[in-house]
Amino acid sequence: MIKIIGIAILLLSVVSGLYYLEVRKNAKLELQVEQLNANIEKAESKRISHDKEITTILQENAESIRELNSFRGREDVILAKPGLVAIKINKSFKDSQLLLACETGDQSACSRE
Repeated sequence: MIKIIGIAILLLSVVSGLYYLEVRKNAKLELQVEQLNANIEKAESKRISHDKEITTILQENAESIRELNSFRGREDVILAKPGLVAIKINKSFKDSQLLLACETGDQSACSRE
């Protein structure tokens, strides 16, 4: 009878030790799942932000294409007024420089817009 009680106590201690290890393992896995879920939420947020940026860029691109298409057939004006073309090119180049400067952190360029 004492042997049976001893074996039962031994089995109980082994089972409780294994249970403790499984509980710790489960807690670690739960923490990893929480971290992965947080990373997924961050990635989804970035994806939404990038989608908005892409939409804006595509809209600007479509507007530029419409604007360029409106200039078709006006080659005679370009040939007749090269100075006007140079002024337009210089203005566009200056605007592009200011935009680039502002986007790269030059606050004084941002205030000029």
